[in-house]
Amino acid sequence: MNFGVIAPESILNASLVNESKELTEIREKWARTGIDLQNLKCFEIETNSTASLLRIYSLSYSKVRGGLP
Repeated sequence: MNFGVIAPESILNASLVNESKELTEIREKWARTGIDLQNLKCFEIETNSTASLLRIYSLSYSKVRGGLP
């Protein structure tokens, strides 16, 4: 993802996506096998230096208080 960019990476934007084309496709694919993924969420994280977009799909998550030292 870095492609030679030498810079500390940081998060430009992060969001929780409840509905999208990709989520619908994943849910429909698994529904055909009898698995219900209606609670599936997508977390999108866009990085600063390369504008890379990470999509993380998860059924659950937990909030962490605080940050790195």
